[in-house]
Amino acid sequence: MAYDVYAAARALRDELDSSGHRDWSGEIQDAVEGGSTGTEILMRLRWVVTRRASALHAESPRAAAQAREIETEINRLIP
Repeated sequence: MAYDVYAAARALRDELDSSGHRDWSGEIQDAVEGGSTGTEILMRLRWVVTRRASALHAESPRAAAQAREIETEINRLIP
């Protein structure tokens, strides 16, 4: 089965929201909702998760791993 970037982004958004990082979960939601094309959405999402993965590592290794997984998949789709 193919990796679903949008489902992974929703899962990360929910994880961040439940752990009190509503501003970061909002950035993910904005990236997904604010894009007008699939490529634009993926590029915006990549920018958000790349920035947040490093910051999350100390606080939430699980969320950081989810962000890195999304980033890796997007990099595979859009080099």
